[in-house]
Amino acid sequence: MVLIAILASSTALSILIKAPLQKILDTVKSLQILIHLMLVNIAYPATSTFFFGILMQILNFQFYDFTDFYCRVLNLDEAGQQPFTD
Repeated sequence: MVLIAILASSTALSILIKAPLQKILDTVKSLQILIHLMLVNIAYPATSTFFFGILMQILNFQFYDFTDFYCRVLNLDEAGQQPFTD
């Protein structure tokens, strides 16, 4: 009886976990296709360029601007381009 309960709970959990993970993987696959379209050297309209820019920030995990943090830690100037010293 315990074995049947364990198998049933294991099956239920795998079904509940499998469906959301499959949706996430399908979304990542479609985003990969969309982002690879930007590698083709074509003049895109401004709206699609803006949309692809937002997608690139999401795919690069740039949810927050860390420029100030990098400037402090790496001792860069305010523009974030050059170090303070040689």
